[in-house]
Amino acid sequence: SSTPKLLPECVQGLIKTLNKIKEEEGIKNIYLATDYPLLSSRSQSSTFKKITNYHHDAIRTLNETFKINTWVSLGGLEQLRENKKYNKELNGSGIQGILDKLVCVNSNYFISGPKGCSRIASSFTKTIADERSNRTKNKDSDLLNVIDRWEIP
Repeated sequence: SSTPKLLPECVQGLIKTLNKIKEEEGIKNIYLATDYPLLSSRSQSSTFKKITNYHHDAIRTLNETFKINTWVSLGGLEQLRENKKYNKELNGSGIQGILDKLVCVNSNYFISGPKGCSRIASSFTKTIADERSNRTKNKDSDLLNVIDRWEIP
């Protein structure tokens, strides 16, 4: 899990890494898979319970620096989101986790946070890295990496 007081440094490390990757690899789009609540006031993860001003500030800094895409901003399941009877399901972690995983597995480049900025032993991240590793071994994709982690400055 992240250490909230480290988040200002974490976000600066992420920004530095994203700028470098964008320049070196020519990547134009950034997709953020996050437990930060996008549709509700609750986190998307059972391991991320307390949202602080550090979290809000970190997301705000990212959004002010880059055009950040999420499953919500890309219009994922928009017709269902407009129907209130699906709110409970869409505010849970299941659907968001599936969409995030699909995007991350297929993205050109995948990065995850270092210790203090994210969970290092996340099953979510491990599943993505394992699938990306299999795809690069089978040479059936245009993936530029399996997984990298940014550094805290």
